[in-house]
Amino acid sequence: MIQISRKDKEKVYKAIRAGKIDAAEMSFPNLVDDILLTLKRQGLTDLELRPEIEEDFRQMKDFWKLEDFKSTKYNYITYHIVMTLVGYLYFQIYKNLDEGKACAGKSLPVVVKNYKETRPKSVIIYVGQHFGIFPFLEFLQLYAECTLEVRRLLDPILAKV
Repeated sequence: MIQISRKDKEKVYKAIRAGKIDAAEMSFPNLVDDILLTLKRQGLTDLELRPEIEEDFRQMKDFWKLEDFKSTKYNYITYHIVMTLVGYLYFQIYKNLDEGKACAGKSLPVVVKNYKETRPKSVIIYVGQHFGIFPFLEFLQLYAECTLEVRRLLDPILAKV
């Protein structure tokens, strides 16, 4: 089941301070983000929003178990193939843009192995039908303002750093 959420930091702030958090996840900058953000800046992904992409990626990893793919179900296999091809296409487009020229002539595993984070981390917090994306420093400031009880709910996020 896919849950549609809207970005609303103020509602998320209130919920965090009240200790009502449904989920939180650390977002580490990675090559996929760089590729998608570059394609977005170029206007090539106007129909795709970052939170939707992140949610799809989370579901692919957590629910579809693509890292450990062993399914024999037709829908899963088809989805895996389509998403793999889409990812490959995005990588090929990225390599042909100015931002991706350093990746030209290299395979994805080589690029991923040598990839260095260039952007700060952020934290995504889900509350009901809303989510907030907080730069890591802002999250730390929010964490410091919370009660001990609420900080205990947020501690697993800090443990990921």
